Amino acid sequence: MFPAGETSKEGQLTGMLLLVTTCFLIFTSPQYIRYIIFANYNILKDVETFAKVALLYQCTQKCFFTNR
Repeated sequence: MFPAGETSKEGQLTGMLLLVTTCFLIFTSPQYIRYIIFANYNILKDVETFAKVALLYQCTQKCFFTNR
């Protein structure tokens, strides 16, 4: 159905699209998981908790915008 050279090009394209999709999910999912976990969490309970949440926010934010 396809000429001999086309199947390898389609295979390379499929592999590239799978790689891009996987990287997108790996880099963006921590940010969304953080939103879900800390939506109802009292981050102002004490200074140490606030510092941990702020650090987690910064790390997930950097991963999130790596993909943009």
